[in-house]
Amino acid sequence: MNAFFNNHYLLSLTFEHNSQVDLARLGRVSKSVSEPALDALYRKLQNPLVLFSLLSPLDLERNTLIFKLQINATDWDRFQFYSRRVRVLTYTANKNGLISPKLWNDIALTSPSKAIFPGMHSLHWFSGAAVHLAQYSLLLMHEGLTCLEIEGWDEPARLFRGVSKMAPQLRKLQLHSSNRTRDAADEREIIFLIENVRTLQEITVPLPLVNTKTMDVLSTAPSLKRISWSERSRADEQARNIPSCSPNFVEGSFQSLKHLDQIFDLRTLCGTPASLWYPQNLSALQCLIRVHESPGSLIKGFKTICRTFPSLRRLVIRLSLDDVDALHPVPTNGALRPFMALKRMQEFTLLIPVAVNLTMVDDDLDQLAKSWPSLKTFEISYAEPDLSHAIFTPLTLAALFPFAEHCPRLRKLHLHVRTDLPVSRQSTPTTRFSKTFSTLTLGCPVIPNPLITAMILSRISGPNLKVVRCKHHIISPQGRESWAEFAKLLESFVTARGEERTRASSLAGELAGLKDYVLQNGLPLPNLVQQDPA
Repeated sequence: MNAFFNNHYLLSLTFEHNSQVDLARLGRVSKSVSEPALDALYRKLQNPLVLFSLLSPLDLERNTLIFKLQINATDWDRFQFYSRRVRVLTYTANKNGLISPKLWNDIALTSPSKAIFPGMHSLHWFSGAAVHLAQYSLLLMHEGLTCLEIEGWDEPARLFRGVSKMAPQLRKLQLHSSNRTRDAADEREIIFLIENVRTLQEITVPLPLVNTKTMDVLSTAPSLKRISWSERSRADEQARNIPSCSPNFVEGSFQSLKHLDQIFDLRTLCGTPASLWYPQNLSALQCLIRVHESPGSLIKGFKTICRTFPSLRRLVIRLSLDDVDALHPVPTNGALRPFMALKRMQEFTLLIPVAVNLTMVDDDLDQLAKSWPSLKTFEISYAEPDLSHAIFTPLTLAALFPFAEHCPRLRKLHLHVRTDLPVSRQSTPTTRFSKTFSTLTLGCPVIPNPLITAMILSRISGPNLKVVRCKHHIISPQGRESWAEFAKLLESFVTARGEERTRASSLAGELAGLKDYVLQNGLPLPNLVQQDPA
């Protein structure tokens, strides 16, 4: 037992699972216990004001927080005893309170060291305006900082140029600026940062800054593995005003890239040999495809994606239509067939506008499921939140069967099916989702026949399955009643089938025991028992 308390590593592992209250209590015990307990307590600090209050009591002045008293050397000793334990610091102005420039100035004038959190490797700054972070970045940033996340900024020149100098080992950079438009100064300084921090592995930038210039610089980053954009909730709205990235990259760019968020024009995507400047081993792609003309050429664009990125494991495609008449939907027969070439696919999502009538039949999904044995998540849905006028594909509940038969790792499935249509084929005794399958989302606002639908799904589902309706639907009172009835019937059917399987398994065990007993005693077996069940 003494050896355990003297092992700091084992104590740290144990304290990771304790609550904040328990860690605070353990911090008052003997030194062998209090040190690892305090390390665990302050490793992830959600509010820096908790430690700033150790320097001096805080007061509110004009809705900002300031120090009441002057800070002396004893205060700093007390502060540093805890601040050296911080590894991840998060500051949220709306939640923690707005820090006054006076407070930062008092810290800067009295601090005995440059960085007040010397062991911190991750900084998450959500203030809506990062002006104070730019002014006093010397207090927070240092050579050991590897992750920086910022929401909003007011002085990009001071902030970004300071980051590249003070945090040269930065690996992950996330910038969120939801209320800003494209700014030349922002673009210039972000490019400067990327050029001078050569250790970047992940970067997230605001959508207005996803352009050819920044992508050209990112293409030469030697360690970059992930490029993504923020503000996905307004992607359609902003993407229409953002020029697409022209393929000006040199051959052999993005050699370390594994995940990419990108905006493609359909014309550019179909007419450019993208395989020359994107890596063949890209494993994750999340893209917004802008369609400026008839979606009839969509299949060609999908073929280009599959040919350019043959190693994809995760693919998210969101279609955005420009200047396309939504009142005359254009069918796209066979649009999913190109994706059959992506044999390693694990997560697939396709979000389409209502104006595109993605025509599918049950057999199309059968071929797709056979091509993706490692599939974990599959979703085909509409991008618009109001689906009261959407044109649904003629899929029946039989479209679910291939996923149950050929995708043993499947966890989530989201399909728009017509429960009022008769199934195109019947399920077999082996048509059954695996135990890992947990969520089935049906894109139907009304279930006309809850009894039949519940019976079909109970045959192929397990006890842990959760069946939900698409959250984008505006559901009528009639639809709500049909879903409630369906949920009750499905639960009762699944429970009954589970009890039936348990009884069958018990009887099979008893029969096997009886067979062994008869054989051991040299007695003849009945003809039915002698037959091999296989």
